[in-house]
Amino acid sequence: MQLNPIVTPANYPFYTYSWDPTFGLTSGNTKNTVFNGHQSGFYELTVSTPIGCKDSDMLSITVHSVEFATITPTESTICPRNSVQYQASGGLSYVWLPDTYLDNGFISNPISTPISNIDYTVYSSNIYGCTDTDIVRIQVVSDALLDAGDDQTLYPGETAQLYASGNCSFFTWTPAAFYQIIK
Repeated sequence: MQLNPIVTPANYPFYTYSWDPTFGLTSGNTKNTVFNGHQSGFYELTVSTPIGCKDSDMLSITVHSVEFATITPTESTICPRNSVQYQASGGLSYVWLPDTYLDNGFISNPISTPISNIDYTVYSSNIYGCTDTDIVRIQVVSDALLDAGDDQTLYPGETAQLYASGNCSFFTWTPAAFYQIIK
């Protein structure tokens, strides 16, 4: 932010300028300086003439945080055809990019139903016009793959061993009354 104090008379060439404190300022001894600090504070400018006349004025600078929004969940792992509902808070308005797979890319709580992995960048704006940026991720894992084995034809009194395979953690045969579990 450019600081441009008004000093009267403006055309007097022999003023000296002193800002206090100087942290966050590009120069502590010029009339016009730039504030690029990260903390709020009070700044005093003292203007002096060569014979010792001086005056000062104070200003307050308020720095608003750019880390004000929260988004949950930040990472999700889902199965195909499932969805995730997000909840953003702390902002006044939200923009989700890309808006692919979202039911609405301009609300705080959109639902995503992705068919593949996706990262969303969420831009949250507050009442001061500040923007907070967050990234959320969805990983879509592969569908369960299951092979129940070859078809079997059995006649009364016969038995067969059934073998299931796939990327599943466990298998359940139904109806259970017709199967004997072999351990």
